[in-house]
Amino acid sequence: EQYDLLYLKGVTLPKECLSSRLLLADEKVVYVQVIDQKKKSDNHVISFLNHELTAELWELTLESGWCSRFKADPNFPPEVYEILYHQWIMKSLHGIIATDVLVYMQDNVPIGFLTYKKDMEKVQIGLVAVSKEYAGKGIGTKLMQSFLSRFEKGTLIEVATQRKNQGACRFYERNQRP
Repeated sequence: EQYDLLYLKGVTLPKECLSSRLLLADEKVVYVQVIDQKKKSDNHVISFLNHELTAELWELTLESGWCSRFKADPNFPPEVYEILYHQWIMKSLHGIIATDVLVYMQDNVPIGFLTYKKDMEKVQIGLVAVSKEYAGKGIGTKLMQSFLSRFEKGTLIEVATQRKNQGACRFYERNQRP
């Protein structure tokens, strides 16, 4: 009753625990995969590390966070979402918080992107989005396969999303298969 913010890990709240005073802003799902075979790269996927932020990439960045708790939680002012995601993509493009930013280009326009950070133990995917005009056309899968092609067999890949983002959940479940 005296909390403003509460994070619970490894707990699923029963619906009867939720009330008008309690907002479930984010239910995180983590997908883990170990690369078991070499994937094919796509020539449309290029590194955008140290590139400028384009208008198209900014739109994709905003699209990647449509289910973000920073957008969903009314306790955050509306501008917080855009400020945080702007910082996230800028720091990713400059290699501060990401190892690389992979962009799927079509006719010299970014239509999909994926950021990731590689450390000694795993590779963690950050932001992922495909332009709405190209959704369902295999661009995300080609982007994911090109991303996976950069790593050796046995590499651990991890990505987190929100349970309410069913499209992302289905995408990651599909792309965990060989």
